[in-house]
Amino acid sequence: LMASARAILRSHARQYCSDLPALFAEINRHLIRDTGDERFLTLLYAVLQPATREITVASGGHESLMWYRASRHEVEEIESTGPLLGVIDGIRHEAAGPFVLAPGDVMLISSDGLREAACPDGEQFGVERTIDALQAAAKQPTAEAIHDHILETLRAFCHEAPFIDDVALIVLRGK
Repeated sequence: LMASARAILRSHARQYCSDLPALFAEINRHLIRDTGDERFLTLLYAVLQPATREITVASGGHESLMWYRASRHEVEEIESTGPLLGVIDGIRHEAAGPFVLAPGDVMLISSDGLREAACPDGEQFGVERTIDALQAAAKQPTAEAIHDHILETLRAFCHEAPFIDDVALIVLRGK
C-alpha cells in the first residue's frame, strides 16, 4: 500500500504542489481504485518554500504536526486536515498554512509509534510527553540534536523496551 501511495504521490506532486487538496484528492482516488475500501493509510505532506521559510501541509488522518514556537515557548498542534486516505471516494482534504518557521522554531512530524510507545507497565508516551520532549529538545542547536534528544527521552520512558510500532521523526528547525 505504501509503495502504491508513494508512486501516486511522486507522479502527481509536481503538478499539484501548489494545490494540496487536489493532490490528496488524486491520491485518494487512485488508492480507492487500486485497493478498494479494505485498506487505508495516513499521510502528512508538507511543502517548504526555503526562501520564505513558509510551510504548507495537508494531512489525511495523520498524527498532528507539532510546532514549537520559540517566541512564545509554546507548542501548537496542527491537526490533520482531512480523514484517512483510501476509504471514502470524493472526500476533501484542506491545506493548512502557510506557516512561517521563525528562527528557533521547531516542527516535529512523527509517526503514531512515537505517541503509542509504551513503558513496561503499558502507559503510552502520549501527546503531553511528546510536547514536553519537544519543548526540552528545542534548545538543542540542530535539527539532528533535537531528533536525538526526543528519541533519548522516549527510550528512557520506555526503559529501553523495544517499540511496538515504528517510530519515525522528521524535525525542521528555523535558523
